[in-house]
Amino acid sequence: FLNDYEKSWFEILCKVNGIGNKMALKIMGTLTTDEMLIAIESEDSKAFCRAPGVGQKIASRIIIELKNIRKMLGNADIGSVNINLISNNNVSISTNGNNKDLRLKDALSALENLGYQKNVAYNIIVSILNEREDIVIESLITEALKRINNF
Repeated sequence: FLNDYEKSWFEILCKVNGIGNKMALKIMGTLTTDEMLIAIESEDSKAFCRAPGVGQKIASRIIIELKNIRKMLGNADIGSVNINLISNNNVSISTNGNNKDLRLKDALSALENLGYQKNVAYNIIVSILNEREDIVIESLITEALKRINNF
């Protein structure tokens, strides 16, 4: 896992009746933690159905059992997404002020764990963040890997 937040999500998913380690990993491979949070709070079971092996029944169970996800994770640990439920199906998302440092730290850690030199990874990540301030962590890591490997 890239950070403790993702590990917490994995552990919480594993506690849902009918979801084991493999299913939780499939879900986390399909949806980001922010997407899962949005899907749960907007009761969007179709989002979870995109994960391989997750049907409507399991998706509904995830939403029902994790309705109080903010209490489980603690509001301070929610990350960079604020969710405002406008109606049952409309969700408004906005990012908190400056989470640039957190993305930098997480991306740098990921690239170091993959064996890349810290100074090379750092310079590339900073240049990407300067070009695209609103980039999500997954895209940041992918773009950094492309630039490091000159794709």
